[in-house]
Amino acid sequence: MTITLEDLARRLKDCLLIQANGPDGDSISSLDSVLPNSEKGPETNHGTAADKVAFQNLTAESAGQICSLITQACLDDDFVASNFTRQSGDDVRQILYQDPELEFCICSHVYDEPAIGKPHDHGPSWAVYGQAEGETEMSDWAIVKQEQGTRFVRKSRTYTMVRGDTQVYNVGSVHAPVREASVKLLRVEGTNLDNITRSTVKPLD
Repeated sequence: MTITLEDLARRLKDCLLIQANGPDGDSISSLDSVLPNSEKGPETNHGTAADKVAFQNLTAESAGQICSLITQACLDDDFVASNFTRQSGDDVRQILYQDPELEFCICSHVYDEPAIGKPHDHGPSWAVYGQAEGETEMSDWAIVKQEQGTRFVRKSRTYTMVRGDTQVYNVGSVHAPVREASVKLLRVEGTNLDNITRSTVKPLD
């Protein structure tokens, strides 16, 4: 079944509204207990529905639903052709949709050349990656210690994402992508990650 960007945005919003308010309309608990005090800021107050979407870990149910939707979009030739239209000189990341109420984003990433990413997180927010074309070698990194605002990490596993694969990176999850050839990636962000301060991360030898 073909999925459009509008369909994807609507269905993601339905899922994230339940995430924000709980199945019975009651707000679920925040992640303040997970983040070190030094990393809590005004954006983690969880006062609005947008805050509750952006700055809380996805529940297993929400993550499963989001991954299913992203897989459907990544495997849809028409969706990929319509939404991965980066021209020469454009930014690799293009925001296809940002919800005016919940502020989550749907982004396309088009890499025409190899790109080696360093270990990083998404600060106090989350992202779900979907592979739309090509392959990405991803690695997860375990936080070994934290000193003076720096997270020292060590690689814990490596895996390959191919078309249709998805991966959830919740608050504080450290990961690194390696793209040896051209790649198309669909990413749903809890909020516009351009506006987020990421953690300082340093790999250990």
